[in-house]
Amino acid sequence: MPSSNKAIFTKTILQDLFGSIIYFPVWWYTRGLKKVGGFLFSFVTAMEMRLAWRIWVVNLFKPMYAVADIPGRIISFFMRLFMIIVRGIALFFIALFAFILFIVYLLWLPFVIVMILAQFGLFLF
Repeated sequence: MPSSNKAIFTKTILQDLFGSIIYFPVWWYTRGLKKVGGFLFSFVTAMEMRLAWRIWVVNLFKPMYAVADIPGRIISFFMRLFMIIVRGIALFFIALFAFILFIVYLLWLPFVIVMILAQFGLFLF
């Protein structure tokens, strides 16, 4: 049992330092993963709302600008179909980018640990 303030201070600092180092990977794959996943999900959701893809799909068969004649309906249908395809492709790439960022987050910590160990010659490739 440490009796002096210096010993107690040193013990506390070392416990805090090593406790943080040991807890960091746990945090990375629990709370950190939840935060990153939530951020990326809200990012993709916000981009879907910005692109208004669902609104274009719902209104596919409705005439644009209240032009209800046959040529207006045909032009409206193909215009909306084109916009659904283009915005769908954009949304797909946004979701793919978010998924790749999620995978990079998952693999980043092991990569950094391997690189640190390789710098000290403790990890052989």
